[in-house]
This record gives sequence, C-alpha cells and structure tokens, in this order.
Amino acid sequence: MKLKVIGFWEYKQEDVNKIVERWMERLKVQNNPDFPKTIYGPFQLYAPIFPRDTSQGFTVLEVERNEQLAALSTFYIPVAKWTFIPVLENSIGVEILRKWQQK
Repeated sequence: MKLKVIGFWEYKQEDVNKIVERWMERLKVQNNPDFPKTIYGPFQLYAPIFPRDTSQGFTVLEVERNEQLAALSTFYIPVAKWTFIPVLENSIGVEILRKWQQK
C-alpha cells in the first residue's frame, strides 16, 4: 500500500549551496525505487516576521516502504534534518478507526 507523507525539512542558511548540490544529485536519480516519490513540492516556508537562522519547508511524498524515508533523510545528512508525518485519506482513517473499535 502506498502511503502519503509530509516531509518537513530544515537546514542552516549557510548550507544552502550544499543543499542545492544534493538536490541536483537527487533529481538525477528521481525514479530510483530506493527513494520515495515526490508528488508535491518542495516548498519553502516563508515567515519574514519570524526571522530564523534556518530555512524550512516541506515536500509531500508517496512511500511504499519505510526504508525509502530512511534513504532520503540519510541522503541529506549532515546538512538537512527531516521529519516525516503520515497523511491518511479519510476513508483509510475511518477503516482504521473501525478496526480499532472492534477490538
């Protein structure tokens, strides 16, 4: 089953060139099954009223195996930190809730 995941990323401003280099490398292997499929983004979070020393953003990914998330986060180490949050479609959430209530 394919799962949609929001991947939040963060890196230091001074590492922007390293991030761009890795991102360009990642684009070359975009269809590699060891990595999750990007289905939306990446997007930069822009908050000028809350200046930060890091750049932050998110990407929506499609994942078949947890190892794909590990491969992606490892690919960007040590310049970027990733946090992943699964997103369930309502029909799947209802199905999970029903199974949980039957126990």
